Amino acid sequence: MMMRWAPALLVLVAACATATAGARLARLAKADAATMATVKETIADAMGRHDINFGPGDPTKQSTFSVLPRAPGAYDDRSLAQPTYFDLVMDGQGACFLKRRDTGETFALEGVKCRPA
Repeated sequence: MMMRWAPALLVLVAACATATAGARLARLAKADAATMATVKETIADAMGRHDINFGPGDPTKQSTFSVLPRAPGAYDDRSLAQPTYFDLVMDGQGACFLKRRDTGETFALEGVKCRPA
């Protein structure tokens, strides 16, 4: 049964790889409200949650977004939660993507302008 899914999985992996083939680290050209809303919405969809809080940093000066873990609950006195990191990359045509470090998945940032890091 697994063998039937192998070709489809291979195509999916290849598509993700070609989306950022030759990709290089980038920075946002500007961090206005509309750009940051697009970045936040893309990350929220990628993580399957909508309570996204970024760690410190200026996305026009660095290439990494750190997404802070959810706040611990009232009965959680020890949390092992770690931030999730996304790298901002651009392809040879200038399109911007977010690449999730722990999974390698890439997510297009439609309408967002980047510049090489």
